Amino acid sequence: VSGWDDPRMPTLSGMRRRGVPPSALRLFCERVGISKSDSNIDFGVLEDCVSEEMDKISMRAFAILNPLKVTITNWQGSTLEDFEVPRHPKIEDMGDRTVPFGKNIYIERSDFFDTEGPEGEANGNRP
Repeated sequence: VSGWDDPRMPTLSGMRRRGVPPSALRLFCERVGISKSDSNIDFGVLEDCVSEEMDKISMRAFAILNPLKVTITNWQGSTLEDFEVPRHPKIEDMGDRTVPFGKNIYIERSDFFDTEGPEGEANGNRP
């Protein structure tokens, strides 16, 4: 640890360097309140406050880290079709983004499951 502002330290400076917005820290203080007695507060409360505040300002995106090419055999379209999807499911002001869709798509390899099991491995007669 190099100092009080190291992101691994549970200090205000450390949390700010980790990317925690000030509004999340204020929300955490509001939820916890003021008490004269000693108490332990679950770290999940702070994480929930950060998540709630980041949800308001963060655009959504997705990535495929371990791709598996899938070919749709009954695709009737000639080439790619573009779909407009919102950048945020709750905030329409963030606009839309274009997602291409066609005969060949890529999915996450861990999401693939066949009747023979994941990627053709036997699954012991489980669904």
